[in-house]
Amino acid sequence: MRTSLLFISIMMVCGLIFSGCSSFSQESASSGEDKKDMNYDLSRMGKEQSTNDKAFIEMLKSSVATAERLIEELELELLEAQGHDELHEVKEMMNQTHQDLLYIWNKVNNDHKPDHPELKKLQAKFVYLIGQYRLGISTELEGMETGDPARLKEGYQTSMEARLQLQALFEDAQELW
Repeated sequence: MRTSLLFISIMMVCGLIFSGCSSFSQESASSGEDKKDMNYDLSRMGKEQSTNDKAFIEMLKSSVATAERLIEELELELLEAQGHDELHEVKEMMNQTHQDLLYIWNKVNNDHKPDHPELKKLQAKFVYLIGQYRLGISTELEGMETGDPARLKEGYQTSMEARLQLQALFEDAQELW
């Protein structure tokens, strides 16, 4: 019984990863209002930046690279785990990425407070998206634990939506360095 539940859970995770789900849940109107405050325009930054902003940009550069690497590694590890029959291994990888992203979230949210309003918006967007990606992982893990394919799919969709938005943010942030 336990082996079959393990196999089914792994197959559900891998199936969702490879299915390329394109239908994401609709955002509520209130979250749309919150996101409006996070729309940044880095072209408004100009050449001159305060020492505080420069320190923030350096920390953000490192954090963006680390977050991007962690997410890519998780995706690769999940692809490799598809051939294995170890649900524990998949959960462990997801939990580790979840914790590593929490560290990055805390670092970006708490270590430096930028002066420039556009950097504040960029910071808010990055923190929000890392939080959304983590929420997706948590929801997927919950779906695995309970054997609920709807929660698994919901978590996958949340993390993939955040992943796409993070990729766009990563590309935008390249002009800072």
